[in-house]
Amino acid sequence: MSMIDKEIGDFSVQAYQNDAFRTVTKADVLGKWSIFFFYPADFTFVCPTELEDLQNTYEEFKKAGCEVYSVSCDTHFVHKAWHEESKSIAKGLRIGISKRGLSANIGGRGHSISLGSQGVYLNLSIPGTGISYRTKFKGPGSGASSKSGGAAREMPKGVQVLLREDGTYEYSDQSGEPIRDQALVRRISALPEVKAKKEELSAQYRQDQQDKAKQLNSQMDSFVHIASLSPKVRRSLSQDTSSKDDPETIMRGIDECIDAMTLPVEIAVSYELRGSELWVDLDLPELEDLPDKEYVTLASGALRQRSRTQEALRDDYAKCVYGVSIFVAASLFDSSPGIERIVVSGRTQRRDREGRICDEYIISVKYTRPAFEATDLTSIDPEAFFLSFENRCLTTKTKLFKVIRPFDPHEG
Repeated sequence: MSMIDKEIGDFSVQAYQNDAFRTVTKADVLGKWSIFFFYPADFTFVCPTELEDLQNTYEEFKKAGCEVYSVSCDTHFVHKAWHEESKSIAKGLRIGISKRGLSANIGGRGHSISLGSQGVYLNLSIPGTGISYRTKFKGPGSGASSKSGGAAREMPKGVQVLLREDGTYEYSDQSGEPIRDQALVRRISALPEVKAKKEELSAQYRQDQQDKAKQLNSQMDSFVHIASLSPKVRRSLSQDTSSKDDPETIMRGIDECIDAMTLPVEIAVSYELRGSELWVDLDLPELEDLPDKEYVTLASGALRQRSRTQEALRDDYAKCVYGVSIFVAASLFDSSPGIERIVVSGRTQRRDREGRICDEYIISVKYTRPAFEATDLTSIDPEAFFLSFENRCLTTKTKLFKVIRPFDPHEG
């Protein structure tokens, strides 16, 4: 509705002018030019700039017979507090008008409680940042008194930004109290220094989560890279060969070697020494022994756990099986220069058609000493290295091991 050529209605409000409170009515504006400058609230960071601009031209308005009134939803007590705190407002604010009626204001720099006909309000500001916050406690007739403002607390001169484990941010004052008002949070987030801090925290958060994912997934990595744990097999000429052909000495070295084996998976090793040839029987780990979960970092940096696919599990299990056979053979070759060939056969436990658990062999391979002495086992592809020797091993395209008949020392 247009207000042009309409007469102003009757009104009476409390104002703050020239370090004193006064009442402004319709009679004060009749017969002269008046400018009513409306702004949202005191203790905001844009309004002082505009009010100061008005002050810079105020004398020119006065010469033209025009008065300037600044109007907000605050009480005249809040106007006074803002005038006393802000140099810009102390310079530029001429008259502040409120329609709250009779009210009271309690508090000091950075915080106050307003009690009046419209209810009880908490007014907070962070001096030096331009950030303010106003919220209503109770409505009219609630019986509030100045003592009911115990929730008011002094806001510090800074804001702390915390990045939670889930990748979201929390803002708090210097005393550690969280800032929960979303309007205030949005204004804090828009500050350049806060944006810079968030970028710094986000980068560190993503790196920390990636490191954590790597650490959590390290168990799976240890299964896959067992072959890389193999010792370097020393050449026979570099070892003490005085007891090379002594079976008791060789077997004592084998027993000590088996006792000292440390792997991320549980295995059982039995053997038979036949001259310079060692026949080894391995009770291999099961597919179910491998972790079926993995941790990944999302684009936001958040850490999530997800199930591994059966294809990925079978592929890693195959690397684990080949790696175990290589590690055991390398360790045993290194235990004695008298061992020239090691035949490793590995078995797992599976249920037959009647539900009984039985041993089934899935690999059998004939390793030779010269190949181990000439190879750096820390960087090999365990499957390719395994398949380079005479072997019995059958797998499907999806890396499922089939049952095989192992090499037999009694075969012709």
